[in-house]
Amino acid sequence: MKKLVCELCGGVDLVKSGDLFVCQSCGAKYTEEAARKILDININMSGYSKKQIDNFMELASRALTSGNWNEALRYSQNILENDTGDYRAWLIKGAVTGCLNAINGNYNLSECVSCLTTAISCAPEDQLNRQSPILKACLFFTEIYLTGAFTSTPSVMT
Repeated sequence: MKKLVCELCGGVDLVKSGDLFVCQSCGAKYTEEAARKILDININMSGYSKKQIDNFMELASRALTSGNWNEALRYSQNILENDTGDYRAWLIKGAVTGCLNAINGNYNLSECVSCLTTAISCAPEDQLNRQSPILKACLFFTEIYLTGAFTSTPSVMT
């Protein structure tokens, strides 16, 4: 089942309140008609095959581990165009935006955190344990934020 994704922040926790759907992340409000349109758009995006999505994921993972940030970002965005609920693509996008910001000396990790938060909300239960790539990425970027030091590529895909 496809999730309703907030157009403003990318959050997936929208709750029906009266006649409106309210994003719990940013407070954006959508009428039922607007929510249906967003859901229709999310379902009908690009139409990549499962094989293409798997290929994009492999390319994004390789690009991330080799430090090709822009390439990894492009492949993760291709996946998210097709499925806004793909936690793996959100994880890669979060890792890439965090790395790009840290390399540029910008330790404002709000986009990174937003992507990783979305990854957590979209991930299946078995991916939310102590050894999960999502948790490793969160810890990695928390350390960067706290220390202000970026020393290596995150090994979030292992």
